[in-house]
Amino acid sequence: MVSHQLKFLLISRIINPRLSAPKCNLYLSIELARQGCEVHVLTSHIHNHKLDLLRGQGVKVHITRSFFASKYVAPTIYTLMAKKLKRKYDVDIVIGNGYTLWDDITWIHFLRLPYAKNLKNIVLNKIPRRLLWEARVEKYVLGTSHRLWAVSNMVKRNLMEDYGSSEKKIFVLYPGIDVNKYRPLEEEEKERFRAQLGLKDNLVLLFVGRDPVGKGFFRMVKALKESKLTNKATLLVVGFELDKLQSVNLPDFNTKFLGVINEEEMIRLYQISDILVYPSYYDTFSLTVLEAMATGVVPIVSSTTGSSEIINNGIDGFVFHSDKELVEILNSIEKIDLDSMKRRARQKALQFSWVRIAKSLIEMLSMETK
Repeated sequence: MVSHQLKFLLISRIINPRLSAPKCNLYLSIELARQGCEVHVLTSHIHNHKLDLLRGQGVKVHITRSFFASKYVAPTIYTLMAKKLKRKYDVDIVIGNGYTLWDDITWIHFLRLPYAKNLKNIVLNKIPRRLLWEARVEKYVLGTSHRLWAVSNMVKRNLMEDYGSSEKKIFVLYPGIDVNKYRPLEEEEKERFRAQLGLKDNLVLLFVGRDPVGKGFFRMVKALKESKLTNKATLLVVGFELDKLQSVNLPDFNTKFLGVINEEEMIRLYQISDILVYPSYYDTFSLTVLEAMATGVVPIVSSTTGSSEIINNGIDGFVFHSDKELVEILNSIEKIDLDSMKRRARQKALQFSWVRIAKSLIEMLSMETK
């Protein structure tokens, strides 16, 4: 508890645990309230059970019209509403997410320009005009913010190099997870759920991502086909259906496409998986990686995602820098002590609870306001 009870306003057009930034806003709001802060949330889309969850923790939720959540309207309407709420409730800190102007803190969950540049270098021939236009708008919006919350050191570098942001404006604080909700299963229970999916004794690999191109689904498929895991593993794919792909020659082993699922179902899939393959071409910080580690899953992560910074390569997970390295890691899986690595992955994830994230943020801001 701080001597001065900080008052926060979090701006989140959507509150939905299926999406990374809205999920972060949801759980940070709850934890800040538990730490004794007065917390307000401004949103346009929220399910009733999440609304009840927030209000049950004492969070004051302000719901505005869904039309205002449009990324073309939000910079004007949401900015004006945030200013009004800040004055009315004497709010200390307004935390935006990159689409409102003059925030006290802008929480960076995604950056368009480095994302587009990475895809151009590897997948696309040129950066789409829409992304370039949105990146210019993004640069202007971020330029109005007093502070920039980078979710990884990679993001800090991107802000300085691609957006010209001052280093003095930026602080780095990794996102968190609910370490009690995301936890491993007992072995007997794990085997029971595996049997329900017909997984038996197979090594279970997991891929999670709505965008098969940007998240690296095709590079993973290519690596799996070149590896020695054929017929020795089951691949679970979450985020899209097989019929959404134009064409893909899948590796020669059991693959299950599970589509879009809810948070509880996602937790269960983490709990029955052995390895998360996360070969994204660019990700500021993937909550998927942290959630998987918390449930005892070994992550294999590309170096172009911010979450690779928390992994001790070869100890609690793997980080690869090229497609060749990904194949080499896949080929080494059967030679490692997977159970020990799973325990170390869980221990690493415990360092990133929302309790610690909220306390770190409060401590930093309290020192600045003294």
